[in-house]
Amino acid sequence: MYASTKIFQANPIVGTRYTGWAAPETGSLCVCLGLYADTVLVAATKADEFSAKALKAGVRDGWCSFELELFSRHFVLSDELSVRCMTGNNELDRIHIKSVESNSVQAEKTNLVEDLIKAQLEPLYTDVLIFEPIIRRMAATLSAEEFVSFAYQLILHRKPDHAGLRDYAALARADAMKVFSKLMSSDEYVCSSRKGLSGPFSHNFPQLPVFD
Repeated sequence: MYASTKIFQANPIVGTRYTGWAAPETGSLCVCLGLYADTVLVAATKADEFSAKALKAGVRDGWCSFELELFSRHFVLSDELSVRCMTGNNELDRIHIKSVESNSVQAEKTNLVEDLIKAQLEPLYTDVLIFEPIIRRMAATLSAEEFVSFAYQLILHRKPDHAGLRDYAALARADAMKVFSKLMSSDEYVCSSRKGLSGPFSHNFPQLPVFD
């Protein structure tokens, strides 16, 4: 499920990278953008990554960024493509082939299998500070014990043990950010094979933030 796009901003295209941010007015769903040649869908992307610019602008705690790589195959049917919200179908932007660097747009990637695998992997974030608005939002919404369980599942991918729940719940009541910083500096996290935190729209995120 995706929400209708109400907030949209595209950055100037750099090389073949089309970036920006998009979001609904309220609610905990992200938006999905489609790239169309007339009525044919040629590419799609979710606006579910972090952007410091969006955070500074006060949009969705910063979690509304998108990025789309443009290739020559996207312009086979038309020299001009339409960027549309895939829920509301309203047009948000247009991209002409002349706005993409001619040398870059012809350079198709050859490692297609690796590209497909990479596209399926959700980004992981190691900078806990970009989660601060969400962490404080969750701390205000959940009880101290629920918040600690949320933090354990996001960082260590397990439920807290009894001692950890007790000690970290006391810390959560004083400073929620310290719960995250201490868990991410713990031996268990440092020695784990999976580093980084899933974004709030990932299936691995324990509970969606309340963006209203």
